[in-house]
Amino acid sequence: TDNFIPKKTPKLIGYDAKFQFFKDLEVKKRMPKVLLLSGEKGIGKSTFVNHYMYFYFDNKNYDITNSALSLDSLFHDQYVKNLFPNICYLNCSSSKNVNIEDIRKLKKDLSKTTMLDKKRFIIIDDIDLLNINCSNALLKILEEPGKQDFFILINNKSKPLLETIKSRSLEIKFMINNEERNKIAHYIFDYFKKKIIFDKNLLKTSPGNLLKINWFFSEKKINPDDNFIK
Repeated sequence: TDNFIPKKTPKLIGYDAKFQFFKDLEVKKRMPKVLLLSGEKGIGKSTFVNHYMYFYFDNKNYDITNSALSLDSLFHDQYVKNLFPNICYLNCSSSKNVNIEDIRKLKKDLSKTTMLDKKRFIIIDDIDLLNINCSNALLKILEEPGKQDFFILINNKSKPLLETIKSRSLEIKFMINNEERNKIAHYIFDYFKKKIIFDKNLLKTSPGNLLKINWFFSEKKINPDDNFIK
């Protein structure tokens, strides 16, 4: 399922008001040091953050009218490969789980000055999966952020988050209604050229999770009409 990562999704569907809110924060120079984006996994929080990174760092290649990014820009290539100097990205749900050494490396990296005269964003996806030692180590970094450092923590709420981390953050809750859910699901299935073999109306889950469940059924050759639950 590596091909389904949000960094490769060229269009953001919905969240217009939240995107405008982020833009306003930037224009008014009121961007909080730590933002916590909370909501169901797979509804587009990571895609939202990625699009904001494109808007901030690669504005000339971002179509704000259609909420669409260019897949051919130098920024896209660097960002997907985690090579862009002003973005530190950690995914706590990757095959190689984030450990205490990763947090220590992050702290060391943040002690260095930024290469561009812009903000440095530290994006931590699936922060709810961090263990207690990593969470406490991260907390110490959040308590004394650098002048140009801004954290975006993506919380899928699978496990309780350390209260001290929440207290350091401005929490923004993400939700979608059924119409938005169906619209996003159709878009990502069309974009990734996948046929919906599992009726979206029978499975009330997020579009991202539906895509992965659909992939699993297809890979394992499971017929949705079979009594697979039994």
